[in-house]
Amino acid sequence: MRRWLRDPVAETAETALTPAQHPDRKVSALPAVSATPPRVALDLDAWADVLRTGDLPGLTLERWAAVSDALAHLIVTGAAAKALERGWEAFDLIGVQRRPPHDASHVAGLVFGMRPGDVVTDVRRSGCLITYQGGRHVWLRRALTLDTCLPWDLPA
Repeated sequence: MRRWLRDPVAETAETALTPAQHPDRKVSALPAVSATPPRVALDLDAWADVLRTGDLPGLTLERWAAVSDALAHLIVTGAAAKALERGWEAFDLIGVQRRPPHDASHVAGLVFGMRPGDVVTDVRRSGCLITYQGGRHVWLRRALTLDTCLPWDLPA
């Protein structure tokens, strides 16, 4: 829990050295390649509509319904908007893994880690606090990889 109480301070352009600025490193001639997926337009209502149809590959209809309910809860309580304000990406909320299992806990977004009755009580840059009957649990954001995609981008 102590780790949860301390949000890490992001490096700023003033403190971080690029390879070109570092005195002991040579600049590579290779172009920089991003290891993270591209940014996505943030339209929460459209996401909820797509997930609610359950017409997506990879998971059962019941699993998509549970995910849709979790996203609806996040929208209604304002937790989704708060997360996006704090710099979360769409992948942090509803991202899935391209290869099965698509909802693997080490890759999938927050809605895949929620169960019926779970309530997100606090949102921070580093993650959120999920309260459930009899306890609570900290969900931490993960580093995004190119293997992370949005549910409607899953191969059929």
